Amino acid sequence: MRTEVFVAASDDEAKGCLYSGAAAAGVPAVHASDVTALELDLLQSVLTGEPLKRVLREPGGGILAYGGTEGPWVEGVRPTLAEALAALAPDRVPLVAGAWHAQRELTGIDLPIVERLLTELVSLAVAARDSGGQLYLRNALDATG
Repeated sequence: MRTEVFVAASDDEAKGCLYSGAAAAGVPAVHASDVTALELDLLQSVLTGEPLKRVLREPGGGILAYGGTEGPWVEGVRPTLAEALAALAPDRVPLVAGAWHAQRELTGIDLPIVERLLTELVSLAVAARDSGGQLYLRNALDATG
């Protein structure tokens, strides 16, 4: 699966990245292979201390643009996660990355990769906050993407 987390000014702008991808559209993006919306929800749970079931009931998230059963798809990132990422102090990144990595959905990814990804997501969330934008997730199976 190919994954990008990216910044867009609006849902409509994010939807415009459905087929081209965020990088091709020239918007700030982080490539995050195989990271799904569920894994981002788990990250929010780690960052906020909220149970996953509560995170899943929060507003935001969900598919905004659907390119078929094999993708690509554009989803919103929950605002609570974007805010928590933007507020994460750099010295807490290793601790949070370790807790996120401990989730069974991420155990196949090496911890240094998870830590680097988290560092990039924090920078992207800060860029979104500073520009008044929002975070979005674009996933596509390798063949569609």
